[in-house]
Amino acid sequence: MKSKISLKTFVRTAVAVLLLVLIYGFLFPFPWEWGDRKRCVTLLEYQPRYLITANGADSLYFTGFDTQHQVLTGLSLQPCTYGTASYGTAFWYGPWPWIHGCQGYLKTSAGIVNPAVNIGSLQKMLPELLSRQIIRQQEKLEKLEKESQHLAYYMRTHTIVDDGYNQMGDYESRFLQIRKQEEAIMKTLQQLLQSGKALVADNSLYRTFTPPSDTSVVLVDTCRLLSTEKGIATLQTSSCQMPEGARSIARPWFNSLQWMKEGSRHMVSFTAFHEGYIHMSPVKKLKASSIPGWIEKRQGAFSSSLPLLQGAVGGPVFDQAGILVGMMDNNRIIPF
Repeated sequence: MKSKISLKTFVRTAVAVLLLVLIYGFLFPFPWEWGDRKRCVTLLEYQPRYLITANGADSLYFTGFDTQHQVLTGLSLQPCTYGTASYGTAFWYGPWPWIHGCQGYLKTSAGIVNPAVNIGSLQKMLPELLSRQIIRQQEKLEKLEKESQHLAYYMRTHTIVDDGYNQMGDYESRFLQIRKQEEAIMKTLQQLLQSGKALVADNSLYRTFTPPSDTSVVLVDTCRLLSTEKGIATLQTSSCQMPEGARSIARPWFNSLQWMKEGSRHMVSFTAFHEGYIHMSPVKKLKASSIPGWIEKRQGAFSSSLPLLQGAVGGPVFDQAGILVGMMDNNRIIPF
């Protein structure tokens, strides 16, 4: 005979398992050691890129918006084109604090990853913007046409083949390729305007560089921006895989900064990359540092002795028990 499990027994078992998970997460919060805290920190690279797309038209990529002249900048039909990269600090964060795994989630300062272009404003003015962009593109093509005529005249009248002639031949080849690209951009702008239903979207690139240890090479992964709220941005890696060394450091109910009394001082540690390890070239090795200091609460605001290093905004602040209590911002500490 098959034994039946009563509803009461099932509920008791489920509650017992849930309590064990909660107790485990409560008694054994990660990380206990400084090394684990440092491995929770990752270098975040942000490269802006936006696109305009519509049915029946090619996608047009751009890297910025010139507010003075009200035109798009960095136009391209190639999806590999990005704006100038900027760097900051992020840290792996577990949305479920009683489970020791970050599930690919990161937290950082919203100022690091906020789009430099207001997508909503561009969408409202898109027809006017595309019309203005077409006029500007037409002016550029007219200049290219004049230069093309000068090049053609030079190549016809100079029959002596020397180094100068060969260099001009190479330049003409590159010039014709650029002109072809600009003509394709003009065609795409006209298609987008004629569609009447073009959309603007943020297509920026976010990459993390995580050192599994103090001496190993970094793990690189792309991620996407999920949300921004109260100055804090949440991202998630595209692969949704937790890099080696990352730990869940979320303890919402142990928020030391929120509990601090007026005029009280609290010893903390700021975990960030030293400014010497922030490079504009591809990063091969990274090393995070733990910087001790204090936080004081006066008139409802937090002041601190912790220094702001170059590219270190968005790094986590831990209390002496290893609990995440805040995040470093440009001129303040954001409590957790």
